[in-house]
Amino acid sequence: MLYWVILFILGEVVCRITSISMVMILAVGMAAGIFVIPISFLKKQRTLLWIGSVFLLLGAVRVEQVQTQEFLSKMEEGAGVAFSGKVVDLEQKEKGNVYLVKAVSLNEKKWSGKIRFTLAEEEELEWGSYVCAKGEVKNFSKATNPGGYDEESVRKGNGIFLQLQNVLIVENKPAKYPLRGKLMEIRQHLVASYQKLFGEKNASLAAAMVLGEKKTLDADVKSLYQRNGIAHLIAISGLHIAMIGGTLYQLLRKCSGSYTVSAVIGLTFILLYGIMTGLSGATLRAVIMLGIQIGAEVGGRRYDSITAVALALLLMLFHNPVQITQVGFLLSFGAILGIIWIQPAW
Repeated sequence: MLYWVILFILGEVVCRITSISMVMILAVGMAAGIFVIPISFLKKQRTLLWIGSVFLLLGAVRVEQVQTQEFLSKMEEGAGVAFSGKVVDLEQKEKGNVYLVKAVSLNEKKWSGKIRFTLAEEEELEWGSYVCAKGEVKNFSKATNPGGYDEESVRKGNGIFLQLQNVLIVENKPAKYPLRGKLMEIRQHLVASYQKLFGEKNASLAAAMVLGEKKTLDADVKSLYQRNGIAHLIAISGLHIAMIGGTLYQLLRKCSGSYTVSAVIGLTFILLYGIMTGLSGATLRAVIMLGIQIGAEVGGRRYDSITAVALALLLMLFHNPVQITQVGFLLSFGAILGIIWIQPAW
């Protein structure tokens, strides 16, 4: 698995510095060479090498697909755009709610991608609702100094290639299956409960630790955690998933005596918890790895952490190959690989 994901990443890199046609020729040439070269080693490893060439091509194809979306970030500011899609995320701001729509059409043409825009407070959209709207292109800001905040790079890393302003909602259909909306209601209810029980300052800390809700977190408290190197406690990551998901699974297994029942209930809960807390990159990686670990126990197999990391890396890069340019993504996987490879040496 690690071999294949390395080839997938290599396909990404090659596609970024060359053209897709060259990568296709390379992949086809590799596949053809594997079948015709009469060397005993290659004969034994023929299937493995052939699948490897497929992953190399797959990485290149995914990058090519994403690059076709990047033209949106180069559209002239103020250009009119009409789109339709489903609301997949929202963030409450002082100047209005920021929405993220997974579009299915753009300017009456089939298109798949995420669009970000802001609406006034009196205009509200529900999670999962299907909207048809039109607006004007608002270009992402770029870093004014080397090493500064580059909004365009960050948004693309999150799969967002278009930002709009002056958005007018033409049609708004309620969600058929409002699962995410219900989870967000539970999250807001929990935040309100924390405020009643703990007071405003402690409630903001509890909400950040348990729910990943950082908007109300006191700036001094956040800075204190950062300076002491324990900011990971207020970010939903592998620590939370392992503690909550792993503990729940073990308790269910002891109570029910069934691996399968415990796995289904435990994984369902931890997936819903991940969605409720935003399902960030680190959270998604932890959910995938925990799922593989529990699956290994259910199947009577040995859990291999390298395979789990590689599979999580492959799935996340296949979904959005631009993530590999993001520092947070690299640090998340780099830390795990360091624990697996370097820590045992000490």
